[in-house]
Amino acid sequence: AAFLSCWVDASDEARGALSASLHNALLAREMPVDGQQLLLALAEFMEAHETALPLDARTLAAVARDCHAYAKALHYTEAEFWAEPGVTSVDGNLIDELLGLNMALGQLDAAAGLLRYASRESVPVREWWLENLHEWSQALAIYTARREAAEDEAEALQWDFGRVRCLHALSEWEELAAVA
Repeated sequence: AAFLSCWVDASDEARGALSASLHNALLAREMPVDGQQLLLALAEFMEAHETALPLDARTLAAVARDCHAYAKALHYTEAEFWAEPGVTSVDGNLIDELLGLNMALGQLDAAAGLLRYASRESVPVREWWLENLHEWSQALAIYTARREAAEDEAEALQWDFGRVRCLHALSEWEELAAVA
């Protein structure tokens, strides 16, 4: 609360300097995890009091993920996801982040909904998304198609590993033996 009262009374120049210092502190290699978590808590407190610090949501999400504060990382990544159109493009990397965080938090329904959203928005589905959601048949179909389109044996082998995982999960032993 003391920080909030000082922040409200500070000049724009002082706020800018303090924001830059907070940003640098968040990203400092020497900053211990406890210090990063304290700064994340400060950002959350300020946001809860409708006086959000001018820190980039992507930076806050990355720091939260590094601190294993997955719920905070999800909050800031979702803020990036729901940003004004044109500010942030929803691409496979952002979907990767959101799916990984939802999976880490055990929110399988949210992850499945995100996958449906990605499909509807024509974001190319990545096979690991389907594997993590135990959509083995769909993942197998993607791996098989990519295996057939492979240009060399090394690339084909990469897709075969995915096929093996899917076939094992589906208990398709005869087809698994044929791949192996």
